[in-house]
Amino acid sequence: MQLGKPVQNSLTKRFNRSYRQEVLNAYSFESLSQVRVLTEQWMEHYNEKRPREALQPKEFLKKYGKASFSIANNQLICKTQIVANLGILT
Repeated sequence: MQLGKPVQNSLTKRFNRSYRQEVLNAYSFESLSQVRVLTEQWMEHYNEKRPREALQPKEFLKKYGKASFSIANNQLICKTQIVANLGILT
């Protein structure tokens, strides 16, 4: 990880957590070669086939619309009700 790049740490932790839950804790292995084979299969799925959990900006706008914000009494107020209901600002 590069210094001054805190996002890299969170991405690494996310990958490690997913790998541990979906591979290491999910199966009992008899050999290291079994771990390697399953890891290769899991990595292909993780990188290429699994659906992404986050919405891309265009998908977010299509689903929720553009948010409108204002500031009053040192508070950020969301004028778009559906975005405010998502709890993004809380």
